[in-house]
Amino acid sequence: MSIDNELLKEIEALIRENKLIVFCGAGISCAPPSSLPLANELKRNMVGRLIGFERTQTLADKLDKIPLELIIEIIDGNSEKFMPALGKLFHAPRPNRNHVFLAQLMAKDHIQAIMTTNFDTLLEKAISDFSKLSFRVYSTEDAFSSMKLGDLFQSSIIKIHGTADNIASIRSTVQQIAIPGKSQTRTLFHCSSRVGRVS
Repeated sequence: MSIDNELLKEIEALIRENKLIVFCGAGISCAPPSSLPLANELKRNMVGRLIGFERTQTLADKLDKIPLELIIEIIDGNSEKFMPALGKLFHAPRPNRNHVFLAQLMAKDHIQAIMTTNFDTLLEKAISDFSKLSFRVYSTEDAFSSMKLGDLFQSSIIKIHGTADNIASIRSTVQQIAIPGKSQTRTLFHCSSRVGRVS
């Protein structure tokens, strides 16, 4: 994949001005030693446990086209044990090089905030393990409701879909993501994540 030179210059300027906010998703947590599953792998695993992995394999192409949030909504609606099990899955023991790299950039004040749709706590672990930086995590309705624009320019992790260490904060189903009572800030971040960037 090639990156446009103008884009690289823009990123460099933002880093130099200490105005860079990084947005990341599941891809940063799939490398070892974290080894967390990406969406299609997670869907196949969940459905495989319900109907058998051999049958799931024959449905793989169809499954890949169904949003993960919809599959989670169906399973969660039929099992009280599902969300705690999902939260436990995302308690990976160790951050990988991606988490450490972002933690080091934040510790050196090159980036101010990291926005993520990930439930895992690996960014928090990396920042705590590899720096003495004080930072804030936004993952609950209360935290998002009290958030101000200036908080984006402080060391912070903004977990749009919630966090595995607080199951009640997780927004992983179509219905939960569309909750009308959700804070306006969280709604804005969620909409921005759908188009792939925050302006």
